[in-house]
Amino acid sequence: MLSKKTIGFLLKIVIVVLALYFLYSKLTSKQSIEGFDIDFIKQTIFTNIPLVVLVFIMMFFNWFIEAVKWRFLITKIEQVSIVTSLRAVFSGITVSVFTPNRIGEYGGRVFCLEKADRIEGVIITILGSMAQFLTTIFFGSIGILFLNNYLPDLEKLFLKIEVAYPIMLFLLLLLNSLLLLLFHNISIISNLMDKFGWFKKYKKYKDVFTYYNSQELLVVFILSVIRYLIF
Repeated sequence: MLSKKTIGFLLKIVIVVLALYFLYSKLTSKQSIEGFDIDFIKQTIFTNIPLVVLVFIMMFFNWFIEAVKWRFLITKIEQVSIVTSLRAVFSGITVSVFTPNRIGEYGGRVFCLEKADRIEGVIITILGSMAQFLTTIFFGSIGILFLNNYLPDLEKLFLKIEVAYPIMLFLLLLLNSLLLLLFHNISIISNLMDKFGWFKKYKKYKDVFTYYNSQELLVVFILSVIRYLIF
């Protein structure tokens, strides 16, 4: 029988092969070749070198912050270095490329865990994604409030319906408040699961939501905000 380490190694090889095949199929497809203007790309890069360098630097910081966040979260089940965390993040990106809705990112990261339960690792990774999604909603809500400055038709609609803007503002505040409250009290999910007997068989996994207190979740949210601002 194959050991867990051997299985993990074989899975990594499969992921690399699939990623290379996906990349090859995209680059060699007729549509990609027709839309690939190498001269234009060269000109764009060489005429905007400082901007291109800045983009790569910011991209690195973006994923570095994500690695810091994931390491902070995963520490509850296994101590990992920042290098391992970065490797996990990039492994997740690689797997997500050829999976629907990037769902493979959650499983891709936990391949870098050596001792911890990988299902717990997936749940913790999802928790980090929830923080990032919440951040996107938060800043998206702020953006909606300024839409009338850029869309004249929307501004006319607000003028015709005097209560539209206050109602929208109230709903956005309510939505963000509820989501923030739920996230910073994520252990509620575990408590709700306790009310259903079926979940008792999976106590080990539902208890993941009780690993973090409000202060720790605030750190995760702040890291998500920093990553969003960099992006």
